[in-house]
Amino acid sequence: VMDRRLEQLKDKDEESLIDSIVYMFHLLDRYTAMSTEDRGESGDELFSFGLTSNTGIEESDKTFRLPRSQKGAAEEVEKKVRELLSGDNNMDVCVLLKVLADKMKN
Repeated sequence: VMDRRLEQLKDKDEESLIDSIVYMFHLLDRYTAMSTEDRGESGDELFSFGLTSNTGIEESDKTFRLPRSQKGAAEEVEKKVRELLSGDNNMDVCVLLKVLADKMKN
């Protein structure tokens, strides 16, 4: 829908266009929040996301910072976690999301 001029859109495309615009504003909000946290000069990594599940997990968008000073230690933890994963991509992602949901509560 976004690759066509407004005059070329049909009524049935309106809902898709609105969804796209809302999604882009949501992304803009996330990037704006992250940019106020860090101007890119610190070398820190920033992560922003929210999490919702059908089992009652509902965490609103949050921003997390990995300081440059902790990157080495984080890479070691990541390596250990990767070694424990099953190889089933869907299951691994679901397990990691459950762990993230638990960690986001604290």
